[in-house]
Amino acid sequence: MVRKLEFSPDGQTLAIGYVSDPILLELLNVASKQSVFTSTNLGAELAFSPNGKTFAASDSMDVDRISVLDLATRRMTSRLHIPGSATRYKAFSPDGRTLAVFYATAKIKLCNVVTGREVATLQGHETFGMHLAFSHDGQTLASPSSDRTVRLWRAPRD
Repeated sequence: MVRKLEFSPDGQTLAIGYVSDPILLELLNVASKQSVFTSTNLGAELAFSPNGKTFAASDSMDVDRISVLDLATRRMTSRLHIPGSATRYKAFSPDGRTLAVFYATAKIKLCNVVTGREVATLQGHETFGMHLAFSHDGQTLASPSSDRTVRLWRAPRD
């Protein structure tokens, strides 16, 4: 069963997150329809950076770790350690420097992708999230939740 589908910003790669045992993440070249990367170490929830050069995915074995991979080389460029719990949704800020992560605990954490440092924790939802989206200027983060609310947050600067 497919849990997540996301095109890279240039439209050349399609990421597919499967719910299976083990969890599988696959990248397909859209033109050739060929698989170019598969992993059972990364979770189904992922996000492409705005420039399309990297993507972030949760570690399927360690819920506190998120891997950032270079799309061209398919190699890990960094691992972010953000204690929380299982992640549900991720979103990069428009400049690609901040990663927002919505956890099953209803918390949202923002992390500097370069330093790996947590920048802020946002709390206000009663239950798990449904998505995350930054405004085009990166000033606002929107978060809908299964508690039937949508919250707009002033995105902290690091």
